[in-house]
Formats: sequence, structure tokens, C-alpha cells
Amino acid sequence: MIGQRSRQRRVRPALRVEPLEARQLLSRNVLVLDFTPDRLPGETPLRGFAREFERFAGENGPRFLDFNGDGVVDTRDARRAAAAIKRRVARYFKGYDIEIVAGDVTANRGLGRRWLARGESQKDLYVMVLYVGGRDRWQPDVWGVAYQAPVGSNNEYYAYAYAGSMVRWFQQFAPSASPTLFRDEAALTIAHEAGHLMGLGHVKDHPPTIPSVMNYSIPPNRARFIDQAYTADLIWRWGQQNPHREIIRSLRGQPATHLLPTYSLREGPAENLVLDRAPQPPTDAARPLGATVRAVVSELTNSHAPRQRRTTVDWLLETSLDELTGTIAA
Repeated sequence: MIGQRSRQRRVRPALRVEPLEARQLLSRNVLVLDFTPDRLPGETPLRGFAREFERFAGENGPRFLDFNGDGVVDTRDARRAAAAIKRRVARYFKGYDIEIVAGDVTANRGLGRRWLARGESQKDLYVMVLYVGGRDRWQPDVWGVAYQAPVGSNNEYYAYAYAGSMVRWFQQFAPSASPTLFRDEAALTIAHEAGHLMGLGHVKDHPPTIPSVMNYSIPPNRARFIDQAYTADLIWRWGQQNPHREIIRSLRGQPATHLLPTYSLREGPAENLVLDRAPQPPTDAARPLGATVRAVVSELTNSHAPRQRRTTVDWLLETSLDELTGTIAA
């Protein structure tokens, strides 16, 4: 998953922070993958993951969605895809004290909302929900969005992995890609957004030498939550962060910031909101997906503060894998 975020500061009331009791290893941490996003206050309704497959019912769909290999894309492929994505996400979190739950692939039974309610009511239960499906109609190039938790705390909240935007990107730029590649990109997006909820920031400058899940330059087969400190964006400031150790601390009972029911993703504190955009279209067969990062950056961002001045005009930022230097143009 390659992308870049766009942030804008807004003044909001202070968040409601509820320190949790220290958890023992027997407490429960759950990452829920809800493949039919719930209708939530303040949020735009999104169609479910399976609807992206049903669009091709009765005809030959794109190869990257044909998960059972029968030449037809339909709901059966959606079920296989969801199961494959869950397994791939579980690999990213292997060895951590967290359970991966998935469901609501073909119908909305309120899976994510029910789990969030349980997490709010039980102090020994930490819940994150990733809604997988739909797209942001105002920003169709966004693949994921999440609130990044401050250092030393978690967000017990939800985030989005826009499967509809992924499908359209693959249709346009990689129609002959394999189901495995689509699975891997979707799973990496989910793991990346979950990382934000646990306080992980993007790797500074996204160098290809740091194989972190939070690094846009790293392909899915190399990305992991590495046991290595590096400079990361910790919400408007740079700081050292070790993602492996930060996740361990998160799952052992760091204080949780409860944003529900006060905020929706469109109404909450925008300084913590991270938008992860789609890869740049590959320019040649040898270049991996997402070899170029492109972002529209509103106002001043920490990532490139030395090279920007505050402005009312958006900047266009492009960073190549080959040079990893920014070219900024109005």
C-alpha cells in the first residue's frame, strides 16, 4: 500500500480519555474486519465488499477478483477473498496478543458496531474495527483512513479500508493482476490503518531500507511490524518509534482514547486524521506497484515543513522510489 496523507487542523473540544486498568496477558484484544460497513452517525453510507464482486455477476470479471479461478466473478469469490484477506492480516499480527475476527461479508449484521459497543463497556477488552468496503466519493484515490492515536495511547475506534477504491484502481492500472496481489494490497492497507489506531506513524521519507508496515515504499511481501526504531511522524512532530514494541505496549493496556459517540471520522480532530492514498500508476512493468508517492498537501505538514511555507493553496508533492526527494509545485 502506497499513499500519502492530507491533514488540516481544526479546533475541537478535548477528547474524552478514559485510562484503562492495567491489563494482564489474559485480557482480550480484538481487531474486527467488517466487510459490510455499518451505517454510523456522521458517516457516508458505504456499500459492502461483496458488492464490488456482484457488479460483475453473469459476466467475466477482472482476473484479480476471480479468487476461485472459474472465470466468473461473483459472491463466491467475495467470500474467498474476505477469508484470504483475513488470513493475510493475521500473518502481520502473528505473535501478538490479538485476535482477528471477520464477518458480514454478504450481509450487514452490525458486526463492527456490536464489537465497538462491547469494547466501550468492558475495560479488559480492547477493540479496533476496520470497515472494508466502499470508497470515499469525495476523494476516490484514498485507500484508507484512520485516526492516529497519540504516543502512549490507543484509539478504541474504527477505520476504513476502501475496497471499492482498490478495485477501481486495479481495474484501471493493473487489470491482469493476480488475486494474490489484490489480497496482499488490501491486507497491508488494513494492517497499516490498524497501526495508526495503535499509535504508529509513517516512516519519515519512506526509505526502501526500512521494511515497516508503516512505510509506503515497502511491498506487502516485505512489510512487517519490525523490531527496529526509526524516525516516524508522531502527529505533527518527528520522534523515534519502534513499531514492534509500540504494538506490544498497546496490547498490554495503554490508556484508550474513546472517540465514540462524540466524533465521526468527518467531525473529529483532523490533526490526528490520516488519509492513505492509492499507489501511483506503474510506469513500466519492472517498477513495483506504488513506486511513486503522490499527495495533495493542504497547508503546512510536518513531513515536509522545511520545504514549505504556510499557504492557502494546495501543493503537489511527488516522491520517487529512486530518489526519495520531494518535488513541490504549486
